[in-house]
Amino acid sequence: VVDGRECILGFCNENRYISDYQSFLTRKPAQVFLQVLEDTEVVEIHFDALQELYRTLPQANILGRLIAESLFLMVFDGELANAKDSIEVRYNRILEQTPWLMQRVPQYMIASHLGITPEALSRIKARNRRGKVLQPASILDPGQ
Repeated sequence: VVDGRECILGFCNENRYISDYQSFLTRKPAQVFLQVLEDTEVVEIHFDALQELYRTLPQANILGRLIAESLFLMVFDGELANAKDSIEVRYNRILEQTPWLMQRVPQYMIASHLGITPEALSRIKARNRRGKVLQPASILDPGQ
């Protein structure tokens, strides 16, 4: 929550992991919260217990690394997209890469994730329906 407004950082579906990994690693209070919209299996493990598991079971160490890598990539990809892509390009990426999102998540949450109002998202969707999709090149050249 920023300035009293919910800001959605991302979404996760089946067979993926989500965590406030920074809070877990630093053992400090979380700065974000996770909310589930559907039935979800939650696994809770204390930091020290996980370290012991890593020491005693090499396969757990490998699995932990793979989960950490996937969490890193999710955060990095989101930050990179926010820095270089327009909102319309990011919205179109959602349509291409996570089509399940449109059927399973309320539109106001998708708008929050994009950092826009639900009304602005409606305008983007209307332009898409009319075939006036803004691509990266047209963002750089407003004359197109």
